[in-house]
Amino acid sequence: MLPATYQAHTFSQKRTPAKKVPRANQGGTEVIAIEQLLAGRFTALQADSTALLLDVAQEKEFNRLRNNLEAFNAFWNTDPYSYEMDFYRSHDAIRQRMARQVAK
Repeated sequence: MLPATYQAHTFSQKRTPAKKVPRANQGGTEVIAIEQLLAGRFTALQADSTALLLDVAQEKEFNRLRNNLEAFNAFWNTDPYSYEMDFYRSHDAIRQRMARQVAK
C-alpha cells in the first residue's frame, strides 16, 4: 500500500511489485490491468481539476477486472482497489456539482 495525497486528502493505493503479481491464470493479468487503470485515474486527477475522471467504459472495465480477479483468486484483497476507485468517484461528483454551479 502506498499513500497518495490530493488536495490535502490522503488515500491508499495498492500497487503490486512485479515479482509479487500472481500468474496470469491466478488473476495476474487483471491485477496489472486494474492497477494501470487506477494509476491513469490518479494521473488524470492531478492533471486537471475540472475534467471528469471516469467514463462509463472505465467504470465497466474496473468492475469487469475486479470481478474476474475475485473469480480467479479469492484470496486477493480487492477492497483497496474499490476504495481508491471510490475516491475518484467522489471527486467526479464534486466536479460535476461545480460544473453545474458554473453553468447556472
